[in-house]
Amino acid sequence: MPLDSSIVSYPERGPYGDNKFRGNTSGYLIKDLIQFYKASSVLDPMEGSGTSRDVCRELGIEYDGFDLQTGFDALSDKLPPKQYDLIFLHPPYWKMIPYSDDPRDLCNSETFAVFIDRLLGLLERLSEYLTKNGHLAILIGDMRKDGQIYPFGAYLQVFHRAELKDKLIKVQHHVKSNANFYGHERTFIPLMHEEVLIFRPWTRLTWENLVLRVLREIGGEAHLTDLYEVVAKHPKTVTNPTWQATVRRTLQQVALPIDRGVWQAP
Repeated sequence: MPLDSSIVSYPERGPYGDNKFRGNTSGYLIKDLIQFYKASSVLDPMEGSGTSRDVCRELGIEYDGFDLQTGFDALSDKLPPKQYDLIFLHPPYWKMIPYSDDPRDLCNSETFAVFIDRLLGLLERLSEYLTKNGHLAILIGDMRKDGQIYPFGAYLQVFHRAELKDKLIKVQHHVKSNANFYGHERTFIPLMHEEVLIFRPWTRLTWENLVLRVLREIGGEAHLTDLYEVVAKHPKTVTNPTWQATVRRTLQQVALPIDRGVWQAP
């Protein structure tokens, strides 16, 4: 269905991914996002059962997908040095579904505040992999626990560094957690929707920030060739064919030379 309204509903998930994977979403949503925003490349860093992968294969769209269950940590592991027209992110809703016992898993964040902080950090990181006119779409719901609602989407919408372009309300179908309450007296209104928040690219990472960050990550002091090796894996190099010269020029502006070809962060 075309995205002609901010309310979307997908009663069927389509022939995408694995329907036994709890918490997955309809591939039709991803398909609509790709077609509406005319994306020709897609990244899903938490692809779960591979729904996004299957949709992109059907559409003939360039795709990269990763997941913690195959050993990839979206919060810290290296992504390809590429930029994407659409990044689709469907993270765990904190402790709603225990996907693993891996401490790196967002569902195992110790507190709600830690979960939100880690998720915002992930959004900030992924923004560096968007094309100039790309979009980052995050599918997120709310969680009710011990009578309290945790409005994840509300926290993300006030993320001051990001620019919210569009917002969809996605009707949920076949919600297991509410199934036992129908026909019985309830003291709460069942949560039957999720939000799709679509962000534009926000404040672009400068070369100064990137070079200093890399320099500090590798110990605060490094030879130029070691800096090249790390910076080469960042997507900013994709749009700058003379990026090595840019790195050298940036080092002269923001770092301290301590030996021939060796630089130190201030």
